[in-house]
Amino acid sequence: MGRAKLPPDSIAYRRTMIACVAAFLGGFVGVAALSVFCLVRYTIPDGHWSAIVHGVLYTLMLPFFGGGAAAVAAMSALDRWYHWRGVFRCVYCERPLRRGRSPCVCWADPAHPMAVIYAQLQKEHHPPRLRHYSRRLWAVLAAYAALGPVAAAAAASAPRRHTGPFAVEVVEGHFLICALVVAVVAVTCSTLEMFGRGRRLRLRAEAFLRLFAVWPVLAGFAWAGIALVKSR
Repeated sequence: MGRAKLPPDSIAYRRTMIACVAAFLGGFVGVAALSVFCLVRYTIPDGHWSAIVHGVLYTLMLPFFGGGAAAVAAMSALDRWYHWRGVFRCVYCERPLRRGRSPCVCWADPAHPMAVIYAQLQKEHHPPRLRHYSRRLWAVLAAYAALGPVAAAAAASAPRRHTGPFAVEVVEGHFLICALVVAVVAVTCSTLEMFGRGRRLRLRAEAFLRLFAVWPVLAGFAWAGIALVKSR
């Protein structure tokens, strides 16, 4: 007997998962190779322990950011592509489903078995995404400002050989501290979700974390890009 042919939506889900894993591994390996190259080429020859510690921490963190960004980009692109082609269809009426959590229009029929759930979904208030994140913008900026003196104190107290301007060391320290905060908050939210605790806290922290992670991610890629340009 031959293998049973899978439906198109199952094939799309499988291909999306494979592409997501492949993109994560590719981004992880690429960023890790670039980070190791910059560490060996620029950081270790200086022989300063604080610079080496910073370089090792960057090398450990940046590959995960790179792999995660590549995986999210691949998954989002494929998801949009399959929805645009109409691969995902309603199990009741076979209409193509829209991208997102919006139900099929056939649910609006009062005789439909999902009509009650459709009515409940229509009553829910879904604020625009821009407004949802703009409410937490000031909290993110305040957190950045609060971590500034901490980064300055760490840069001033750390023994260094004055190989670069003090402002550059403060910016690097601020980026590192923000990245550590992102990692700690992400691990905490994942742990709470695993035990089914703190749902409201997790929802607020998720929106805050997405905005807060913008600076560490951009600074990490900028640092890697500058190091790559200097190596040429």
